[in-house]
Amino acid sequence: LRDALEATFRPPAAIVVRADLAFESDIPLEIARDVDIMGECGDGTPYGTRPCDLRRTTGTGPAFLIRGGAEVDITGLNFDGFETWKKRCENYEIFANDPQLCDEDGFRVGDKARLGSGGALHISEGAQVRLDTCTFKFAYATDDGGAVYVADKGTDVTFSKCSFLENHAKRGGAVAVRDARTFFKDCLFSRNSGNDPVRCPIPALEMTWYGCNAIVLIPEGDAYDLGGNDFGTSEYTDWYGTI
Repeated sequence: LRDALEATFRPPAAIVVRADLAFESDIPLEIARDVDIMGECGDGTPYGTRPCDLRRTTGTGPAFLIRGGAEVDITGLNFDGFETWKKRCENYEIFANDPQLCDEDGFRVGDKARLGSGGALHISEGAQVRLDTCTFKFAYATDDGGAVYVADKGTDVTFSKCSFLENHAKRGGAVAVRDARTFFKDCLFSRNSGNDPVRCPIPALEMTWYGCNAIVLIPEGDAYDLGGNDFGTSEYTDWYGTI
């Protein structure tokens, strides 16, 4: 599957998903150039399409790592059950005795930039991303952004007609924004949860209090309400685990 997806980066740069996919192992496809990702699964009618499901079955890590100034359009995909876990050093014998690769809490230093944040999508380094008619459900991150993590100055992400359903993270059950900008229009949030309310600021925008466990703004992060959003319900939970 990875070879097939990467082959599509030859001009024209587009990925067209026409079947539901189950990820049997980690394939965090790194996207560093402009590309369109479109889901076109049939709904049983002659010309009908429906969003395609990307389902996590085993493994950990986001579906897509988008970085480096790429312009990416993602349309009509359902991200179902993706998780990203920050790894402890004792799980990797080769690193366990090397203090340069392990922090004082026993986590791999190199993982902090990616693993642990953004259950389905990890977007950074100035990428420009537009997501239209996508669903994120049952995603989980041990740190920030249960479904999506957006980081770094110059990174802009627009969500249009997207749904965030029952995602969870330590901070920002649905989306975490660090030093970047996000825009939301006609999106739905329902039953997303976080377990670190101290790091959950009141958004300085038109967003209401109850959206804070769904969207967390880490210092210098911005989220703009473009209208038509339903920030629904979100909640604090004391459940949190790492491996």
